[in-house]
Amino acid sequence: MSSILESEITSLVKSFKHQIEVDRSIEPDTKMIYLPIHWPGHKVDYVFIGSEPSLGLWGPTLEEAQNKIDMNFKNFSWSMGDFVLHYAIREYLCANSGRSYYITDLSKGAMSIRDAGEKATDRYTQWLPLLIDEFKLFTKDTTVFISIGNVARNFLKRRYGRKKSKQEMSIEQIPHYSVMFKQIRWGKSIIGREDEFNKFQGTINEQDIINVANDFMEECGTHEQLKNRIKANIVSKFDDWYKKLLFDYKIAFHYINEKYHME
Repeated sequence: MSSILESEITSLVKSFKHQIEVDRSIEPDTKMIYLPIHWPGHKVDYVFIGSEPSLGLWGPTLEEAQNKIDMNFKNFSWSMGDFVLHYAIREYLCANSGRSYYITDLSKGAMSIRDAGEKATDRYTQWLPLLIDEFKLFTKDTTVFISIGNVARNFLKRRYGRKKSKQEMSIEQIPHYSVMFKQIRWGKSIIGREDEFNKFQGTINEQDIINVANDFMEECGTHEQLKNRIKANIVSKFDDWYKKLLFDYKIAFHYINEKYHME
């Protein structure tokens, strides 16, 4: 499996930044900024796909957002939910297998949640050719696509597909880790597995998540000062709800590996 050249990633990112300028021209009142992804160096076995980055608490102003980006802040490395997902992927999907992953979004311009929904489908459609270029660079024929929540899955199944075979795109789905969904979508896999979940709870703790956060930020080259701020942001937030979400991910990833004969 050949390494992906830095020049290829640079060219792709240049296209992303141009598309964000196009987005700004269409939505001039919307604050948005390109939030980098931690790109893998090789083609991966799993791609996780969200909708678009949220400015949220990490970037209340564009100036503060840019300051963090200048310190090697990457997407999917701010909230407890981000690192719960990384932990679950590494522990339940890729552990001791040599398999790899990365996490991306349909569109790459970080914006507020309120602004994101107004013209989402049109925006995703404009970004789709770039997303396809991204997939060509980072995926194999055997790569499994996994939607974080239902937005990416619904869009891609309608608009992407496998053009050569004229087959619908195969894409799995896991619950979104946003706390907005915790009371309605987290923990559904526990039903009928209550005893298993009770045992599971004792096997994980907050330090496990913090260790993965440290590992991921080290891989990203995050500035030490920012690493400390991010860890302070997630400390003491690993509650019972996140244990339920982790159990959901464990069950989902076991199913995915069985389905694609990766166990």
